[in-house]
Amino acid sequence: MNKRIIIRRLLLLIIDLLLVNFSLVLTLWFSFDSINLDLLLQYKSLFVSSTLLALVLFLFTGQYKALTTYIGFRFIVNIAIRNILLLTVVSTYLNLINQSISQLNFWLLLWFVLSLNIGTSKILFRQILLSLKKSKKDTPLRVIIYGAGIAGAQLLASLKINPYFSVVAIVDDNKNLMGRYLYGYRIYHSDYIHRFENKIDHILLAIPSLSISSRSKILNKLVEYNVLIIPSINDIQKQNKIGKIEKALRPININDLLGRDSVKMDNKLVINNFTKKVILITGAGGSIGSELAKQLIKLKPKNIVLLEISEASLYCINNELLELNSSVKITPLIGNACNNLFLSNLISKYEVDVIFHAAAYKHVPLLELNSIQGIYNNVFSTLAVCMAAKKLNVSEVTLISSDKAVRPKSVMGATKRISELIFQAYAEENKELKFSIVRFGNVLGSSGSVVPLFERQISQGGPLTLTHKDIVRYFMTISEAVFLVLNTMNLSSQVGDIFILDMGKPVKIYDLAVNMIILRGLSVKDKNNPNGDIEIKITGLDPIEKLDE
Repeated sequence: MNKRIIIRRLLLLIIDLLLVNFSLVLTLWFSFDSINLDLLLQYKSLFVSSTLLALVLFLFTGQYKALTTYIGFRFIVNIAIRNILLLTVVSTYLNLINQSISQLNFWLLLWFVLSLNIGTSKILFRQILLSLKKSKKDTPLRVIIYGAGIAGAQLLASLKINPYFSVVAIVDDNKNLMGRYLYGYRIYHSDYIHRFENKIDHILLAIPSLSISSRSKILNKLVEYNVLIIPSINDIQKQNKIGKIEKALRPININDLLGRDSVKMDNKLVINNFTKKVILITGAGGSIGSELAKQLIKLKPKNIVLLEISEASLYCINNELLELNSSVKITPLIGNACNNLFLSNLISKYEVDVIFHAAAYKHVPLLELNSIQGIYNNVFSTLAVCMAAKKLNVSEVTLISSDKAVRPKSVMGATKRISELIFQAYAEENKELKFSIVRFGNVLGSSGSVVPLFERQISQGGPLTLTHKDIVRYFMTISEAVFLVLNTMNLSSQVGDIFILDMGKPVKIYDLAVNMIILRGLSVKDKNNPNGDIEIKITGLDPIEKLDE
């Protein structure tokens, strides 16, 4: 055994034996209203037997195996149980040598005093050790925990023994909790946060049960602070097997501020549509195509055929899928979806059952400069897919479209609208086949999203470029977009139906830019704040761009 551990246990044993004798003295004093040397000598057998038995009992029942820093209620209960055993044996021994102390009150009082003294000493040592650990850290993070529920209580209990954090206060929106205490910390109403403005480094949001819309209201109120979010307890258990809640905290991201609850997804609803089927995804290396592949592989299809013109993108998604599920067959193919003969051959060769047509150019300004290529790629690939699907009787074909197809003002929007019309025409002519169209808004995290652009511009010190201060857009997550695509299979489609996700209220892009700057701990540079960090530059609305979609 380590020499340091032996010294530690010996020291704790000596302290406990001293406390046993001190407890005996206190109990005799309480019982006889006074204490003197004659009384102590009269009960010397009690002192000697209790000390010797405690020495053996404490050493061999694991009292010193617990980590003092992490002792809790169960440890104190074990101390009380040991003391019952100790006093039972001592009283039995004294009866045997005709030195009986028959008063039950005496033994109950002795048990209480002894358990209280030893338990209190252990808690005191724990607090000393925690204080010493925290003092070794130069600047522990000063935090407020937002939420006094179960998650907040668990987080607080975890942070109390973590030397890297110093809890300043607990806040909650429930006014009935104001003024009450949680593990010794007073609970304040959330309106009082500003009182701690210069005394904290982070606010830890510990209400994982909140809907996204409710969470966004709170986060918009806290946008000037550095906020970390605790996920649900199930997520913590999945992601953090050692159970340290504070390690599961994550920074808030822009998804948290969009103010709309995510669509709830249930793969059970769509699993029968894809199990044991051969699925072709065009544009499989893109944002939507790759996420489609990742979601579909969980549904155990027979084969996922990945069609992608970019070798690098195809390589990446193929490797990701193999890591997710090596038992599902993956067929990565480099090729152009505009080539009708190529498409027909691969559909025939692999006996494709379902096609998701996600291949398209989607960057609006680029397609204005490369309109011919944009029309060729977006329109003719759609035409090639429809022709091949009709020729080989593919039962399910879905087009990934865009909200820019509505009253289009850009080449990109026009190509998408033409693609929709092609799908609807083929659906009208081939009613035994199912041609579906899914329209997306702006997909967060996709290569064409404004969010990655703003993040890059902030990293470079600005400015953030925005065409108009009043421009608004609808947003959705990639997982929501893919869920919408998969669930079109469950809907009773009429000829060429177009499916659209309810994306809630539109987001003002200027407000989005401001929030992203503040989330990085920076300030907006404008007329009111000329010494700010990041400027938002209004470049003027492009003729092909709409204020809202």
